[in-house]
Amino acid sequence: MARRTLSVNVSADDDDRLRLLAARTGRAVDDCLAEAVALLLERYRDHLPEQLTWPVVTRPAGER
Repeated sequence: MARRTLSVNVSADDDDRLRLLAARTGRAVDDCLAEAVALLLERYRDHLPEQLTWPVVTRPAGER
């Protein structure tokens, strides 16, 4: 999956807490933010347009 760079403005308190979380979990701040975005998008998935899906076409049994 390709990643893009975004600029995010957070309060000084949130920045401190995010850096502490990253340090305590042994993860990079970027990874924590990527997970936060994924959780947010999952939480509000009903507010996003649906993805187009193609119907699965199967052949009846015995048909070639």
